[in-house]
Amino acid sequence: MLDDVDKLLDDKEGEDTKSEADSEHSSMDSASCPHPLDVTMAKQILKGLKNMEFANVVSSGRDKKLEKAVNILVADAKMSTQGEVPKDFVYLQNGLNSMRKDHESASQELDECTKFFTRRLEVKAELKKNAAKAHELETMEVGFTNMLTTARAKREELLRQLEEVESSIRAAERSQADNAKEMEELISRIGEKSENLREMERQEKSWQERKVEAEKALERLEEQWVQVKSSFPDV
Repeated sequence: MLDDVDKLLDDKEGEDTKSEADSEHSSMDSASCPHPLDVTMAKQILKGLKNMEFANVVSSGRDKKLEKAVNILVADAKMSTQGEVPKDFVYLQNGLNSMRKDHESASQELDECTKFFTRRLEVKAELKKNAAKAHELETMEVGFTNMLTTARAKREELLRQLEEVESSIRAAERSQADNAKEMEELISRIGEKSENLREMERQEKSWQERKVEAEKALERLEEQWVQVKSSFPDV
């Protein structure tokens, strides 16, 4: 039903913008005395939103429909014989924009908290991967050392194969140098990432508090929305 009402309301808006002069005249008439069909559709919109959470109202763009519907009902109340506007309508009319801003702010805060915790897990995983690589290189270092020891021993024992042994030594030394350089660079990266992780762990409590506050803010907004929509008139 709400989709049908939205379509009717959109069609009505299209008719009101046929020309610039007609639009200005129609706006003045709507502000002073809303059309009964607009009032009926506005009530149907409020009825359709009563069972929705405020977050869904905003994410679906129906907050603009709600704002327009409330404005129509306030204008209609002002033109009624009693001339009194329900306090809940006035409150919603004045507070809807603030509620939208608060919802956007709290949602952004919660998104930032989520990104922080996701990045923390990524850094921790990278650090674990680098530590495993460092252990692998350390094992290779032991292997290179053993290779050098064996080669030098052969040089003493097998003078006739000196050139071959020395070639093996030079190759092992080059590999050792490359491995040592890679280890040095990796150790430096591990140190940097370790410091980053420690810094993030120091910030975790603050981010956790911000996350809790953001969640509480959204809960309060939903409670506020429940109170507000409970005042919607039954159609």
